[in-house]
Amino acid sequence: MKNIVYIVLNKIKCLFFKKLANKLVLLFSAIIILTIISLTFVSYKIIEKESVKNIIDGNRDNLTLINKNIESYFNDINQVSLPNIKYDNIMNALLGVTDELSAEVYLEDYIRSMFYSRNDFEGICLYIVEQNCYYYITRGDGMVLKVRKAYNTDVPNEDWYIRTIKSKNNVYIESLFLAKKRTYSINQEKCFFAYHRAIKNIVDKKPYAVLSFFCNYSTWNEIIRNTSLTDGEQLIFMGEDGSTFYSNNKDNYKYFNRPDFKARLQKQGTNMFDWKSEDKSYLTIYNASDSMKFRLVKLIPYKKIYSAAQTNRSLGTFVGCIILVISVILVVLSANAITKPVKKLTKKMHSFSEGRFDLEAKVEGNDEIAELTIQFNLMVAKINDLINEEYKTKLEEKNAILKALEAELNPHFLYNALQAISTTALKIEAFHISDMVDALASTFRYTINGKNLVRLENEIKYIDDYLIIQKARFGNRLTVTYEMDDNVLDVLIPKISIQILVENSIKHVLEKSFTSVAIIIKAYLEGNDILISVSDNGPGISPERFKQIRFYMDSENGQNENKAIGLKNLDTRLHLLYKGKSSLYIESDGTGTTISFIIPDGGNKVEKYN
Repeated sequence: MKNIVYIVLNKIKCLFFKKLANKLVLLFSAIIILTIISLTFVSYKIIEKESVKNIIDGNRDNLTLINKNIESYFNDINQVSLPNIKYDNIMNALLGVTDELSAEVYLEDYIRSMFYSRNDFEGICLYIVEQNCYYYITRGDGMVLKVRKAYNTDVPNEDWYIRTIKSKNNVYIESLFLAKKRTYSINQEKCFFAYHRAIKNIVDKKPYAVLSFFCNYSTWNEIIRNTSLTDGEQLIFMGEDGSTFYSNNKDNYKYFNRPDFKARLQKQGTNMFDWKSEDKSYLTIYNASDSMKFRLVKLIPYKKIYSAAQTNRSLGTFVGCIILVISVILVVLSANAITKPVKKLTKKMHSFSEGRFDLEAKVEGNDEIAELTIQFNLMVAKINDLINEEYKTKLEEKNAILKALEAELNPHFLYNALQAISTTALKIEAFHISDMVDALASTFRYTINGKNLVRLENEIKYIDDYLIIQKARFGNRLTVTYEMDDNVLDVLIPKISIQILVENSIKHVLEKSFTSVAIIIKAYLEGNDILISVSDNGPGISPERFKQIRFYMDSENGQNENKAIGLKNLDTRLHLLYKGKSSLYIESDGTGTTISFIIPDGGNKVEKYN
């Protein structure tokens, strides 16, 4: 991975720093990019700050105004609930001072008049404590609205009733946001709170009735009509005790109807705090009314708060990219215009370095580059004056001498000479001499070809020629056997790699003993790689000698007094050709020595070096 990164960085470095035009493009592009990024970042931060401030201030003012309207709304309902000048008549009706029929008619008229006075009353109930009955009127009765009478002995056990009776101001406001109770015969589905007032006798302070107003959302919707609720915003209206009267989204309400959330609302502070729910972050702003202690809470997702700044950032980035593209185009054109004369001058200088002295660069403009071009032309003219005819003659004479020496040392001359010797041997019927000369010529021709890699089949042919010469020395004492797969003969291997190993066995085994030596050359597939080995049946390598060879081959510039140069060179070639994936493996015991190496990936990876 590090090698890949290093290669990529080197390529980038070469791309941008090799040419002057690329350096100029990189420099000016970097300046433009830094400028655009800085301006975009600064403008984003400024707009973000102003956006947050405007949203906070706007929502605070809006919540304060809504809370005042809510207080005014509940004060209006409170005024409606007070008997005021009708108190004596109501008490007489409740105490039974008037006859029963007149009292019932009066109470019905009293309830009806309050019901028609407002559109937000979904229903009104008047519970008579002593009689365990209640009078009620509701819009659920259809076109004909009339006061009805019903009995219910469970009312005194209701929580709202107990709270109303115990209230210091004889009033209890009950939330109907979630729990829709069926104490009275009124459809409460359209109601979000009930306003209960206890009607007590001034003399004995005893409650004789409880008046209940069930209010729908008509007036409430008018109050919050100008409140914007978009992009996941949550508006919650809560009572002093933490009970919820309204939430614009009942599905999300459960995430905020928690003790820890309500506890944060009770704390004194800036009326603002952060809240996280369902992996979403909210800015929570709330306002508490002065007299009734209602809390109006608004949760605004930070995503919306920063949306304006993000939009501006996106727009700024888009505009910046357009400016960047235009700027880079202008920079490229400008850089090419600046460096074009330099490129022309460089080309002329390159031709001059190759031996062309009849050059003259065209002078364009009057800047520093033009001055440099003028000086170059003057230099070329002076050099041309120094190159006279005598110098050219001597140069041609030296070239002739070099060509003569090259002809004397030409390998083809030596190869043709060997072919002439072979022909002469055939004429006198010295066939064994002819075979040896032909083998020597073939090995010489094989070694002087310019290829680094050869087919395995050609390497084997070369070894056969090499063995003809060796068998002339050792006779039947030397036997060589091949064990090879047919499908590996076309594989490319390093030239003379197998011959070095065969020569090593002849040199260190056959030449140092008088016994016969058998050499086995193997080549076969092993997975995707090809394994090549050369084995002999000699006495093997002593541990001390083996240790010396291994140390010498592992060292980069080690000295070798025991002549293992061939193995060292072959090992180095394998490392270089196959990028460290191949090296020599030596195994030796009392029964012989085996030296092997692999050709990784079937030799395909090094074909470009051939």
